[in-house]
This record gives sequence, structure tokens and C-alpha cells, in this order.
Amino acid sequence: MTSSALTPTQIRERSKRIGASDIPIIIGVSKYKTATQLWREKTGQVEPDFSTSSFSDWGHRLEDDIAQAWTEKVLKGGSWMERARPPFHQDKNLKHFTASPDREYEVEGDGVAILECKARVSSNGWGPDGGSEIPPDVEAQVRWQMLVCDVPRAHVAVLIAGHDLRTYVIERDLQVEGILIARATLFWNAVTEGKEPPEWQRNLVEEELDTVEQSELDRVANLAVAYRQTVDQLDELEEDKAVLRRELEEIVEKYDGRYEFPGGSVKLTQVKGKLTVDWEALANEAYGNEGIPKSVLRQHQTLGKGYHRLDVKVTPAEE
Repeated sequence: MTSSALTPTQIRERSKRIGASDIPIIIGVSKYKTATQLWREKTGQVEPDFSTSSFSDWGHRLEDDIAQAWTEKVLKGGSWMERARPPFHQDKNLKHFTASPDREYEVEGDGVAILECKARVSSNGWGPDGGSEIPPDVEAQVRWQMLVCDVPRAHVAVLIAGHDLRTYVIERDLQVEGILIARATLFWNAVTEGKEPPEWQRNLVEEELDTVEQSELDRVANLAVAYRQTVDQLDELEEDKAVLRRELEEIVEKYDGRYEFPGGSVKLTQVKGKLTVDWEALANEAYGNEGIPKSVLRQHQTLGKGYHRLDVKVTPAEE
């Protein structure tokens, strides 16, 4: 094992979130650490152990070379994106879910994807070149990266025994992501509540999902998928709503704020801001039982910003 290259600041930050390297541990497919050990580190009971195996260390050392070899072999006509800044992504809904992919790239017509680089001494767990069979701990890691970075696919490049470069493509799977979200959430709740987490031994990234027992965990996973899809839809609808509102306001303002049409109307009114009191500033002035003079009260009043209210009425058409 080799020592970690992380700085003290990076070590402290990692205790505040769940990253891609934590996921194999949390779901029980890591060969190096258990969920309980990770929980003790996250809760500050023991010092975090960020020591790495020798081939992981060489993976970091050879990352640039492996990425370049993958580019020459697979990436044709694409362009690299710079590494994310800050050096990790945060899930837009769950801020403590983070990921730091080795590379991001964008190819015309193929969108944005990520690349994970590995170096191994043995081919155990690695399928034929060009396929999608990779070790479960690596698959859990890249699926988490796809989830957090919100990309449709991940590429994995592994250099085996210093001479055998193999490449793989992993497509995004929302069902698997739902299970990862559920287990990561249960683990994070255990961290914040100080309760020891359960240890999972099932390999959910390999087993057939249609045979998974519909326990509460799996129900949470399905709900998590539905929730993320709904949030994404709501975000898109909010953007559409803002565009439609701007277009309506531009038209209605030409007609003094009111426009009627067969079956409905649109009304735009200016709403004045409300008076509010800066009670914190007022509290610094002592008046005892005499009460606060109105003149002083007015000095601490501010008029809130006004806004436009758009009222749209449409009578449903009869079938």
C-alpha cells in the first residue's frame, strides 16, 4: 500500500460528502474497506485511511498516458473538455453527492461523456476489449460518476500488466442509479444520525434487476428514480414557463396590461412592495417600557421590491 496524495483540506472535505470512491464500499463490493469502516471515518471516530494499492497508485501516475492511448484508439474527431473546476461535480439536487471523473470529453453528435483510467496487474474481472464487462467496484464508481455528472455514458480504459490496453463503454442505467441513490442515502443518514450502517453483500450492479426482491430499499430506489425524473421535468417546465411569461407580458403591456380573446383573458398588474421592519437594527435602540416612537419605527421601515402579477384565464373548450 502507498500513502495518499490528498492534502489535509481534501481529506476534511471528503468526510462531508459521498464520492465515487465511496460507493463500492457502501454497496459492499469493495475488497479494501467495509461500510462500517467508512462510516467510522466519516463520523470522525477514526482517522480516514486514504492509502492506496500499488496498482491504484500506478493508475494515477499513468493516467495521462492511458488517457492519451485511449484517445488515439477510440476518440476520433472529438475534443477534450478541461477538467471540472472546482475539481469535483455536485449533484444538482443532493449536494453531498459528488464525483471527480478523470476526464470529460465532447464529440460532435455524441454529447458529453466521461473517461475513467485504471492500471491493473491482472485481467481478473475485465471482459473482452470493446465490451462492457468490468469489475463491480469499478462499475459502481463510474455509474456514480454518470449520475452526479449527468452524462449518458462513461468510457473506461485499463492498462493490464503494462502492455494490454482495453477499453469499455458503460451506458447509463436509471434503475441501477436509483439503487445507488437509495443505499447512499441510507448510509448518509447513518452518518448524520450517528447510527452504524447496515453491511450489504449483494452485488446489485451485476445481478438481474427484475429478480431483486421488492423490499423497502428497492421501493425507495424506484421512488428515487421517479423523483429525479420528475425534478428534471419540472426544471424544463419552469424554463418553458418563464419564456411564455415574457412573451405574454411583452404583448399585454402594449394594451395597458389587459388583453381579452375568445375564451379567456390575460391581465398584468403592478403589485407594490410591502413595508417591512428591520427588527434587528431596531433592537439595538433601547426604549424600555416607553414603547418605540413612530418616527423611529419609520426610520427602520423599508419598502419591498414590487413585482408584476400575471393572471391568465382560459375557458376549457367543450368537447
